[in-house]
Amino acid sequence: MEKKMKLKVMSYNVLTGAKGERLEQIVKVIRDYDPDVIGFQEVQPMTLIGFQKLLCNDYDYLILARDNESFESTPLFYKKDKFNLIDGGSKWISDTPDKMSKYAVSAYTRVYTYAVLEDKETGVRFTHLNTHIDYIDEANTIQVYRLLELTEPLRNMPIFYTADWNMYRESDGYRVMQANGMLDVALHTIDSHYGPTFPSSEAYIDFIFASVNGIKPTKYRVINDHEFSATSSDHYPIYAELEIKN
Repeated sequence: MEKKMKLKVMSYNVLTGAKGERLEQIVKVIRDYDPDVIGFQEVQPMTLIGFQKLLCNDYDYLILARDNESFESTPLFYKKDKFNLIDGGSKWISDTPDKMSKYAVSAYTRVYTYAVLEDKETGVRFTHLNTHIDYIDEANTIQVYRLLELTEPLRNMPIFYTADWNMYRESDGYRVMQANGMLDVALHTIDSHYGPTFPSSEAYIDFIFASVNGIKPTKYRVINDHEFSATSSDHYPIYAELEIKN
């Protein structure tokens, strides 16, 4: 018998150094949209401490710092009363993913974090993967290829990727995601409100990609009209609602 569930997803580059009033604004956006899972980018220790205080009554999370200097991370948060964590972890996006490392052409070390979650009510399982890809074009494409290689074993069930991709719809990395069966959620639902996600340059660089099989996007939003859209970060958060079946 086919089982289905509805899932609310957010991806949010919170900009390094989020604390104080800006941290409170970020949390207000999250509470207003109430996502089931969140992929964050550019989280540093002071921001994580704030999230632990303000969000962790409702959410649990997985995390790995990308280096030993900035301690910046791309944690994945999920509602702990709604899901069982079946599997999860983090790796570096490189040829040696189990240790801190990067490609020579990359500006920074980059990591990804994933969670295989089971909906407690329906038993439906899916994988959420979150990352932050490099802004240098050559590194960007290499990292997208490597990310797909590293996560190929996870694609035997419905999977979606949240990230600040630092790429455009015309980029090689974007075409690589499409060629591997990943849909740009913003373009595959009739209930869609999208626009630039990096407002200072009017760029579309944050995406949610979902697998063709097992996931039906039903809603998508670039959150650019919230009272704190312009002040909480240099990126607008993005939000989607997905129907997942297995």
